[in-house]
Amino acid sequence: MIFLWSTNNKIGSRLIRWGLDEPSSHFAVCFFEDSFPTVIESRLDTGVREIGLKEFSDVNTIVHALQAPVTLDEEILFFNDIKNKTSGVGYDFPAILYWTYVGFMRKLFGIKQPRINIMDRSELLYCVEILELLDDYLQEIGVDTSDVEYGMLSPEQAYVMLCQCENLRSLPC
Repeated sequence: MIFLWSTNNKIGSRLIRWGLDEPSSHFAVCFFEDSFPTVIESRLDTGVREIGLKEFSDVNTIVHALQAPVTLDEEILFFNDIKNKTSGVGYDFPAILYWTYVGFMRKLFGIKQPRINIMDRSELLYCVEILELLDDYLQEIGVDTSDVEYGMLSPEQAYVMLCQCENLRSLPC
């Protein structure tokens, strides 16, 4: 299982990177539960979806990649669990709209980012919120998520948080 942070040339990606002064604008998880690497991501136009790693890489530039220490059995379990929990789930547009507004207010006026996303909808997911489905596992391997509000976490903030865990291995991009 590999956590992926990426960017692309679309306007949304450019605005996120500009507004947050961060190198990544998107988060996804890649699973290798069979010979075909599968990425689970949440996108504005599709909601949560599965896509092959090659297809994902064709439209995204991977900026960071962290490999999680999992057995094949655990990876299959996580993949099926996330797949079952996210099948047909839409993109959390209200949450990302608020999150984007906050980013612009921070960029333009220096306003501090709030801790809670008041527009977060539990039945919808934006890209980083997929990570919340692995919260128990993250705590188990040593990531302190006790104070994390996934609805206000930018992709890069998620990367910084996970980099604090010595059990995750950075991969070349």
